[in-house]
Amino acid sequence: MAVKLASVWRRAQPSSTVVFAMVMVFYFLVCSGAIYDIVFRPPSSGQVIGSDGRLHSVPVMKGKVNSQYITEGLSAGLMFVLGAGGYILLDVVNGKRLSVFSRNMWLGLAVAMIVGSYAGARVFLSIKIPKYLSM
Repeated sequence: MAVKLASVWRRAQPSSTVVFAMVMVFYFLVCSGAIYDIVFRPPSSGQVIGSDGRLHSVPVMKGKVNSQYITEGLSAGLMFVLGAGGYILLDVVNGKRLSVFSRNMWLGLAVAMIVGSYAGARVFLSIKIPKYLSM
């Protein structure tokens, strides 16, 4: 007695661009602390009473390294993705045949992304932990 198996329906293999986009979105979610946000459900931003007696919005939870607001995590994740995109752009510029103007333009953009990411992360860290990086 012969057993016939039905052919399994196969999906088409995703393109490299789709896989890259999924990896970058996953990287953004991990770096921004999406799992922390789901588990602990922090507020989107904090509030502090100013010197004038009014409430002011605070985007960064100062002094607490193991806690974050949602906007703080998303902003920090964006800084990490920006830096990673700069390094990926450096690799793309290095491998392709581009004109001198195009190569210099993309190289400048990549360096600006990397430096901007570093500067943004450093600003977040100096707000989060005052006097940590001061000399």
